[in-house]
Amino acid sequence: MLDDPRGHARRRQGQAPEHRPHARPRALRPAPGGREDRGQADLGTSARRTGLFFSACGFSLCAGALADEPKRPEAKALGRQYTESAFKSLRLALGAGWNNLVDVQTDPDLDAVRSAPRFEAVIAQYKKAASK
Repeated sequence: MLDDPRGHARRRQGQAPEHRPHARPRALRPAPGGREDRGQADLGTSARRTGLFFSACGFSLCAGALADEPKRPEAKALGRQYTESAFKSLRLALGAGWNNLVDVQTDPDLDAVRSAPRFEAVIAQYKKAASK
């Protein structure tokens, strides 16, 4: 880094941003002494399970929208794919630590998959694993 006349650091020509530790957000910087910051690890896990839950909601919304289009021949097959993806994301979210079963059981975005018989099986499997 070079200082300009105003005292601000300038980036050298061709220097990649990842070589500038001050350019990364504070939450993503390594902890002092090279130790991994526990909050940083929790942030990644939390973001992953939240993203997986929201993915399940999105796939369920897509499946529900396609259920309203019975005239299109490809809609049924695509709806099954979206339903399968919703269940996969939901299982992954629960496995990653999403523990808000009230959201899972009441979120209107999951209405399309909640009516499927597999839904109760996924919830029962989660409750069984959580009780151990």
